[in-house]
Amino acid sequence: RSPYAQKSLLDIPVMNTKDDEHDMQFIEEGRRMLAVQRFHVLEGVSSGNIHHHEELFTTCWSEVAELRNADEPDTGSIVLLPDYYSLDDLRRFTDIYVQRPLSWLGVDSCFEVATLQRESMAIRFLHKLSDIPDLPPKQQ
Repeated sequence: RSPYAQKSLLDIPVMNTKDDEHDMQFIEEGRRMLAVQRFHVLEGVSSGNIHHHEELFTTCWSEVAELRNADEPDTGSIVLLPDYYSLDDLRRFTDIYVQRPLSWLGVDSCFEVATLQRESMAIRFLHKLSDIPDLPPKQQ
């Protein structure tokens, strides 16, 4: 095992100490990724099939209910859709069937819902995501 394996990231010297927008974006996405605790993979669910939308709708709202009932901050779920082929359709589904109803129910401020595409498409739910805490200045 390398002696560097347990070294705190805060202790590693950095050449450029200027805050960079890309650094903050990287940190924010890392925080979001670490908040995800539940994963669902809906194989065979594709755009354009009403029965598939019903399964996706049920899964999404089950996750909303689970996160809301647990009421834990900085938690989340992701629903992976390896067979979905239309990002525009998934964004439309997320807007109409998830984000708007959350707003109508008055709980949209508790959730961050995002449609993602990496290797496969996904819908990510984050519950009560807190801000990045300010770190005290490092002592020299």
